[in-house]
Amino acid sequence: MPSGLPVEVREKLEPIRLVVLDVDGVLTDGSLFYSGDGEEYKRFSVRDGLAIRLLLRAGIQVAVISGRPSVAVLARCSAALPLLARAGFAACPTDAAPEVIAACDLVCGAEGGRGAVRELAEVVLKAQGRWTELVSGWVTPGMQRG
Repeated sequence: MPSGLPVEVREKLEPIRLVVLDVDGVLTDGSLFYSGDGEEYKRFSVRDGLAIRLLLRAGIQVAVISGRPSVAVLARCSAALPLLARAGFAACPTDAAPEVIAACDLVCGAEGGRGAVRELAEVVLKAQGRWTELVSGWVTPGMQRG
């Protein structure tokens, strides 16, 4: 279990079976890019993509919400303050709005679109005792550091 978290926070993490992510500001940094034809592009973090895969492998469902329909979002996800108040455990990137930060159990050290989801996944999966098992395929004995 993550030793740096209070017991009451770890107890909130253990039963998690669904993680709901906002697209703009969580899976992305909130920037929008437009082509010369007006097509919208968003930038996603590979680290967050891996985090979603790990959560799914652990049997935790992942849902994505967005106020903006986007082909980029649908492509990324194919393989909201009232919601935070209703969540059993709420987390946000470090660059979230002050009102969002105030409503969260965990403020990640990473910014939106830059690994905050990866950080959340690690905290949840460590609290559930699943982290080492799930990442062992990416770590070889010769690569481990003491």
